[in-house]
Amino acid sequence: MAKKFKIYALICPVDKKIRYIGKSANYKQRFKDHIKDIGDSTSKKVWISQLKSKGLIPILTILDESDFEVEARILENEKVVENIATVYNIFMPGKNTPTVNDYRNQNNIKIDLGINIKTKNSTKFDKIKTNGIQI
Repeated sequence: MAKKFKIYALICPVDKKIRYIGKSANYKQRFKDHIKDIGDSTSKKVWISQLKSKGLIPILTILDESDFEVEARILENEKVVENIATVYNIFMPGKNTPTVNDYRNQNNIKIDLGINIKTKNSTKFDKIKTNGIQI
């Protein structure tokens, strides 16, 4: 049986806004990857680090699913566009697509950067429970 592709959102536990949209056939592992302390400086990673410094993590929510990767990519793109003002995604879903910022600029959309959490030392999380699912 083929895996279903899940389209998921990472939601800020403070302002309840969708901050990232993704697609994965293994969303539980992908969620773990998102919250690991690995050092890049994307807006999404900085946001997650700031949350973790306050003892918080994003809320994981499944938005949709598909048996087919191409359809899942289209659904992911629709969700990014619906939440374009609040997401920290870098690229629009798909191959050879513009950046999210280019899309915002072309469509005259301002970004809602949300809250500014002061960064402290990050807290490690061994087990995470979100939406009733143990991860």
